[in-house]
Amino acid sequence: MKRVPRPLRGASTAIVRALSPDAWNRLFAAVPRAWRPALPGDRLHKLATLLDNPEPDAIYRRLVSQWERPEEIFCGGARAAGTALGCNDRARFPDLVPRMQYLDLVSYLPDDILTKVDRATMAVGLEGRVPLLDHRVVPIPGACRSI
Repeated sequence: MKRVPRPLRGASTAIVRALSPDAWNRLFAAVPRAWRPALPGDRLHKLATLLDNPEPDAIYRRLVSQWERPEEIFCGGARAAGTALGCNDRARFPDLVPRMQYLDLVSYLPDDILTKVDRATMAVGLEGRVPLLDHRVVPIPGACRSI
């Protein structure tokens, strides 16, 4: 993202946001179904948000977040504070990939993916095996080691 000049990113964002997601969906209706992405308007608007902020941590949070602006969901809303959602501790995880893996491990997997797998398998009486995320099995730098 940093290689794309800021004015070009800004212009691209303005062009995408000039139309609503529904208008983009209608425009994409002319594209053959085999080549048409699902919900192109929403995807384009998400891309526009990413173009606004080229910081890797912000891009990652936006990609895994359901809400772009939590303050619009309810009065006084804000991004939850804490290690999992506000992890910018570059001393603990100086590289982006381990930092994203950590955030997935402590928030996205247990709060989203593993919950969905558990509910879906229980709904049909299917036994599912999910990853073990206990700190005694998966060592996390700086995590509590007591039992």
